[in-house]
Amino acid sequence: MRDPLIPEAILESKDHEIRELIKSSDQTYAVDIDDDLYGQALRRYLLFSQWPTVLQTDVPELNDELVLYNTYYWLKRFSKLYKAKHGHDAGLEDQAIELLTYADCEFDWSVIEQIEHKLQG
Repeated sequence: MRDPLIPEAILESKDHEIRELIKSSDQTYAVDIDDDLYGQALRRYLLFSQWPTVLQTDVPELNDELVLYNTYYWLKRFSKLYKAKHGHDAGLEDQAIELLTYADCEFDWSVIEQIEHKLQG
């Protein structure tokens, strides 16, 4: 399988739109979506977890499996960066486990392992 992560250039082109969606949502966040260290990872996690259809025109092959891999990657990346700034947060680790446990689609564990490896690098 080719790299399941959506290219940075596409995600960067959607950042303004995601910021607007976050501002217009009724959701409040206990963390800073504009934080210099982890804000981008948080916004991208929110993109995949709440508004993946924003990418449909740029990524026509987008499906539930790709959304899951990208949601997982950005949640884990956000968690890692948040931890570097604020210390361990067990809730974020639990959220990543729950994401896979209750996934709405079949996925390949070897891809999850590749994502984990990429996060360690």
